[in-house]
Amino acid sequence: IEILTSPNARPHLQWLRYAKTNSARRKIRAWLNKYDENILIDKEIIAKPKVTEAAKVEQPAPPAPPLDDENIVRQVLDEKRLKFRVGDEKNMMINIAQCCSPVRGDDIVGYISRGRGIIVHRRDCPNLKNMSEIVDRSIEVEWENEHPKLTKRFSITSKRTYDLFGEIEGALRKYRGHLIEGRLYDDDEGKLAGTFTMEMEKEDDFKKILKSLKAIPSVNTIAEIR
Repeated sequence: IEILTSPNARPHLQWLRYAKTNSARRKIRAWLNKYDENILIDKEIIAKPKVTEAAKVEQPAPPAPPLDDENIVRQVLDEKRLKFRVGDEKNMMINIAQCCSPVRGDDIVGYISRGRGIIVHRRDCPNLKNMSEIVDRSIEVEWENEHPKLTKRFSITSKRTYDLFGEIEGALRKYRGHLIEGRLYDDDEGKLAGTFTMEMEKEDDFKKILKSLKAIPSVNTIAEIR
């Protein structure tokens, strides 16, 4: 029997799904962390500033205005609250695709992109079929649900203010809500508009949070995004 090997062989992230022992998984993670600069296993999987062709496909919308203090433009993303499981690997910090914006409970799949780590899409996302090497670069992921939370999205418009993010976060904390992601920018009329994603313990809390958000003096309108 002749065993053929390749001098270019290397561990793959998919191997974590099939490794049977903790020792084998540790060695795979160690190799990936050391030699693959695009992903960090167990610590975090983060997006890099480099823009790739895959990233352009995932985000077809026009780019948002540049982030700067003068225009009161701010973006937050609390990746530590977005927990997933890849095989037996839990609590991996993974990026959410903006094109389909999956929320907890959606059927999802991971795409291993170049330079951005693992991007989680809804399984029915139309952009997946346009991505290069989708078969080789897809990986099964599932929500980590040891402490399930309810995820909601909402849009907001307000008068110009420099503390809207702080006021929104305060309204959420009052009812044990947590801001996961938010984008805020100037509209054509010089007002502020944005979209936010938050998580909370139960459905009833969302109604209370919306009422609290409407009480913010600078807020003009607020609506749930379904």
